[in-house]
Amino acid sequence: MYIFANIDKKLKNMQSKFHRSFLFLLLFFCFIVSKADNPTLHFIGLKLKSGDTLRHITIFNRFSWDVRTFKGSKELLHYQRCSPDSVDLDNADKIELKTSFEVDSNLLYKTFVFHSINKSSLFVRINGNEIIKIIKPLKIKRFVLLDEEEEQYYYFSFPQKKVTIEISIINSDLSKAFEGKFEIGTLQWKDERIHAEGTRDKNSISISFYYLAIGIILLILFLFYKKSIENFYFAFFCILFSFSYASGLLPLSSFVGSLFSSLTAYSLNFLASYLSIILTGKVRSKIPVVIFSIVIGTLMLIQTVFQYYKVSTFIVFASIFYLIYNFCICVYLLFQGGSKKKWEVKFITYGFFTALFFIIGISFIVIMLSQSNPNFDFTKSLIFAYSYIIGLLIIPLTIAVIIGKRNGLNQKELTEQLSEIKILSEQNIQKEKEKQVILSEQNTLLEEKVKARTTDLQHQKEIVEEKNREILDSIEYALRIQTAILPPSRIVKQYLINSFILYKPKDIVAGDFYWMETIGDLVLFAACDCTGHGVSGAMVSLVCHNALNRAVREFNLEQPASILNKTSEIVVENFAKSEAEIKDGMDISICAYNTKTKTLDWAGANNPLWLIKDGEFIEIKADKQPIGMDENNHPFTNHQITLNTGDSIYIFSDGFADQFGGQQQPASLSNQAIQGKEIKLTRRRFKDLILSIQTSPLQEQGTVLEKFIVDYRRDIEQTDDILVIGVRI
Repeated sequence: MYIFANIDKKLKNMQSKFHRSFLFLLLFFCFIVSKADNPTLHFIGLKLKSGDTLRHITIFNRFSWDVRTFKGSKELLHYQRCSPDSVDLDNADKIELKTSFEVDSNLLYKTFVFHSINKSSLFVRINGNEIIKIIKPLKIKRFVLLDEEEEQYYYFSFPQKKVTIEISIINSDLSKAFEGKFEIGTLQWKDERIHAEGTRDKNSISISFYYLAIGIILLILFLFYKKSIENFYFAFFCILFSFSYASGLLPLSSFVGSLFSSLTAYSLNFLASYLSIILTGKVRSKIPVVIFSIVIGTLMLIQTVFQYYKVSTFIVFASIFYLIYNFCICVYLLFQGGSKKKWEVKFITYGFFTALFFIIGISFIVIMLSQSNPNFDFTKSLIFAYSYIIGLLIIPLTIAVIIGKRNGLNQKELTEQLSEIKILSEQNIQKEKEKQVILSEQNTLLEEKVKARTTDLQHQKEIVEEKNREILDSIEYALRIQTAILPPSRIVKQYLINSFILYKPKDIVAGDFYWMETIGDLVLFAACDCTGHGVSGAMVSLVCHNALNRAVREFNLEQPASILNKTSEIVVENFAKSEAEIKDGMDISICAYNTKTKTLDWAGANNPLWLIKDGEFIEIKADKQPIGMDENNHPFTNHQITLNTGDSIYIFSDGFADQFGGQQQPASLSNQAIQGKEIKLTRRRFKDLILSIQTSPLQEQGTVLEKFIVDYRRDIEQTDDILVIGVRI
């Protein structure tokens, strides 16, 4: 708690010192202005109590007037000894004013200037002599870009002490008849006024270009670095302020001038948004500026559509209200920034308060001087002019200093980072060199190890190649043995003239084999699928092939079912001699075809018989048990079929239907939906393929089936031995 109390005390002391400093500067400036010598004045119409004389007077404010208002030639009202700006001018298009006063004898026959700023028809007579006659068309212009006010200087002299001035003003809109100036002054006053106005215009142009240049520079900075949104707000403040400030140099109409006054309000809104981000780190709400924009837009629409001449007054009032609102926001934000320690926040706070001192403090001093000397022309005061300019210059200069210091700090930080990067880069280069040396040594060591390992691998490769040659020699020898037990093609063609055998082992040797035996007019043939493939399948096939031969030759069996029963019994008996439990066996489809009677006996273990009889597809299902050991062994079923010439028989292993492929649809199955990758062919598609080739000669069917399976598999490895036997009666 003590720490927080101490901090709060320091902040209050800091704010108190700031307020005392600001008050001291204000009082010091007032003291300097109060000591400034008033210029020597010439007496003209009114003697002041202080003994000073006046170089010019504003006649409407100095004298009481006799006022008459007219509508056409009809007199409406008549006022005596009144101030003209208090007269009711409704419905009037002409006003006549008359006053009398005395002048000092020293001023007789000297040349004076009658100065007028007026947009109406004007007639001025002094002692009956007409010195001004300005005639303008009597018409109303609701919307014009430039004002029609004319500023003129007319020369005259006072011929006698008693002076009577008569003024006639004619205009369809007399509500603004007294917005112009009617002054009487000396020649010296006229020359000084023209010189002061020229100096003021030059200063206005300089200030406008100064703000515009800074705004454009900040806008360019924002376009290249959009994260600094505060630069965007201050840029638009400067640009809009430069336009609104320069508008005073143009003779704009009241409506257009009121629109430029709204630019001043908009510019202060952008300044408040800038201060909010810098001093508080928060972005201001957009609701007030949206409401103000809607109001201004609505008033502009009313002016455009209805040509209502008083719209400019409402625009000015709205702009002044929004200007005061944004000014209060800026002052509030600046007081918040006075208690913060961040250097740029303090710099902006002190800089902006200093600018406000030079700009607003002067207005306060002018009010004080005007109360003591009503004819004090503050626009000609050098202290006021230069103080106002200094105040306007301080605001963007403060921001320029902050941006310059920011860039300097960023440059310094960047230089330090570059130095650090350079040091780190040199360190990394040194480490990289050391790393390269270590890698070179490791590479040398690895090359030696790789060389030694390569020698070992080469030796092992030679050993493996030798073993592979021995194994391949053994397998090729086994192939010769397996080939020797298969019936020669000439024997097959001798007994099954119109037939084909598609036999494609997966490996060198196969578990599938085809078997054939003849007994008189009876031709026995079978498609056999032993457990496994390759060497293991080939060894099982020898056992099963021997069992088939024994069942026929030794036991003189001819019926397929009996042959299968005896073959299964022999296989089980052979494998039972082993100490290990062997459940290998064989799936088989076996036929016994009598060439004389054209009858076919058939039995199957798991593999069916497909028969195309009289153009009709017939499938005879096999017994669901293998040749060999099985838990549910039962006698095989024998089927007898009478065949006709042209009937076709197909027996096969499951290898053809179990192949994978299908990347490209074969032409022979163009009516089938075989698409995708690695699709199993399946028996259904195999059946469709068999049916699709029935019109081809049987010898060609084997070629078609072989080409189909090669195209179907493409680059996919064969999954099983393939065996298909086709016979046509």
